[in-house]
Amino acid sequence: MIRCPKCAHINHQDECARCGILISKYRQRPFERRRDPSQDAGIDLRDDSQLPAIEKLKRFWIQLDSRTVIGSLAIIAVLYGSIDAWRERAIPQPPGILISDEPSQTLLPAEARAMIHKKEVLQPLADYVIRARVLHKQRYRLDAVADLSPLDLCVSWGQLSDSSLLDQIEISQSGRFCWYRWSGNEPVEKSVIESSIANIHTIPATDAVFADLKRLRPGDVVTLRGQLVRVDKRDGSEWKSSLTRTDTGAGACEIMYVRSVVRESVPLKALQ
Repeated sequence: MIRCPKCAHINHQDECARCGILISKYRQRPFERRRDPSQDAGIDLRDDSQLPAIEKLKRFWIQLDSRTVIGSLAIIAVLYGSIDAWRERAIPQPPGILISDEPSQTLLPAEARAMIHKKEVLQPLADYVIRARVLHKQRYRLDAVADLSPLDLCVSWGQLSDSSLLDQIEISQSGRFCWYRWSGNEPVEKSVIESSIANIHTIPATDAVFADLKRLRPGDVVTLRGQLVRVDKRDGSEWKSSLTRTDTGAGACEIMYVRSVVRESVPLKALQ
């Protein structure tokens, strides 16, 4: 049996019963080289100016070596980091206490109506209004509650809103905690710091509120309104807000369902 090289029909003789060719002669034909379509179009492949845009792009990427690509990506990363740092730069404030009042908290009855937010049950514990100075802001994207609470704010009031004192203290955030430290002598009693600072796990009520939170910068004076809540998670565990401003350590942070963000006017020179 012989397979026809043209139509693949199985034959018992040299002549194909389907397409009629002589198989032995067909196999003896010289190989016909496929023409490049660019030749039919009259394009000189040696001249980049005649190539279509997509072909120019392909040729450009082929000519790049891995070191060039890595170098370009590194430059882009540095530029992005520089732009991000510029956007997050601190707003200078004059010496003196900016916020003298403590946060306002009104406890709610145990039967206060629960809310469903991001598929989690939020049980309001207290109405909460806080006017404070922003010390640091931290985004979270990967931990277990990042979808519900994507941003933490470390804020202060009272003596800790005074720039002359804050200039001696270094503030940072990580792992859902707010950290502070200083060099040399203690700038103020530790109890003053602990009672004038808060790390707020924010739960934005809307996308607009989240956008307002993301725009905040260190040095901003902001008023947040909403509720301190307990999160009854789907796995049966709970995540509960602190209801006092003097506790420390794990469980001492406020978990706040933020309904509104009011950022006070920023001096023009601070935006330059």
